[in-house]
Amino acid sequence: GALKDYGGALTINGNAKIQMNHCVISNNKSYEGGGGLSLFGCSLKINNTKIIGNTNEYRTTTNIGTAPGGGLFLYKATVQFNNCEISSNYLPMRGNSNLLEYGQGMCIEYSNATFTICKITNNGIANTIHSGGGFYATNSTINCTNCLIAGNRSASGSAFFTEYSNTRFMNSTIAG
Repeated sequence: GALKDYGGALTINGNAKIQMNHCVISNNKSYEGGGGLSLFGCSLKINNTKIIGNTNEYRTTTNIGTAPGGGLFLYKATVQFNNCEISSNYLPMRGNSNLLEYGQGMCIEYSNATFTICKITNNGIANTIHSGGGFYATNSTINCTNCLIAGNRSASGSAFFTEYSNTRFMNSTIAG
């Protein structure tokens, strides 16, 4: 996979309206955020897509900064996920750093995200200091319907970690 500052595979920035169908986004790396995808201020529908095995390899000599989203990073975006799989994405362990690393599977900031019949599984690595194994959300609205969130790992909020967000689950399974 590719290695880019944001969105190892793809970065979408601005007032774009895009639809993705039957895609696989896997084994990509980024330096700053969203190992697979970074979405800034756009509207996106993602259908029948797998986002698997991506990572954010934050680069720094000072070990100070942020590194959001192993698989995806959403910022001021509106995204609908339908029948998607987000799995085996992670943020690597960096030892004694001051990095703010959020969202092993995905980091959602100031965004609206809807998940319908999705699997958010096996994101994160053991012995980590990160927050939000499946996802991390701040200042966002999250709706999950008929979803499975399981087997994710993180120091705080193995399944998910939210702050200042409206989060709703319907007919979903959340397991360790």
